[in-house]
Amino acid sequence: MRQDNGTKIEHLSKKLNGLLSMPQQTVPLAFIHFRNREWAKGTYKNELGMDSLFLEWLLLKHDQIEDATSLGQGWESDGILDGFKLDFKEIQNQHRTFGIHTKEKFDQYKGNYDNELLDLVVFYSTRRNYKNPRLLKAGDNVKFYYRGLIDVQDMLNESKPSHYPRGYKFISLNNQLITK
Repeated sequence: MRQDNGTKIEHLSKKLNGLLSMPQQTVPLAFIHFRNREWAKGTYKNELGMDSLFLEWLLLKHDQIEDATSLGQGWESDGILDGFKLDFKEIQNQHRTFGIHTKEKFDQYKGNYDNELLDLVVFYSTRRNYKNPRLLKAGDNVKFYYRGLIDVQDMLNESKPSHYPRGYKFISLNNQLITK
């Protein structure tokens, strides 16, 4: 953890818990158009995973976080809150692990942290059906649940080799997250 940030991070965690305790959100057509434009750029590997952009889109649209695209190439962090550069990650409710699937992704997190383009990873879940996923449609309702945050350096230091053939590293989130 960067020096002297402990109390600030705990305050930020409480603030994020409040922000993500928002009522259920109805997916507007404007988000669907945004998601489709982003997919058309060809920079994402998984179209279903793009629905995770809904939280970031909402927080930016309602000025709850600052846009971070001016910091680098636009993908290093998802937004800025109280001076912290954040990466939002949706995790399945029943899973308390987070996978870093490739060495390149691990190195990307490390580089973004070392270059002060990313400070914290924020974990949240929804009640979407992960077993039979489908893309969000306009009119769908989504409820967000704050799960906690972790300093990027702590996440990298605590990561272990993955047991899965498609994985590189993983971190057990059970005792690692700052939750409130």
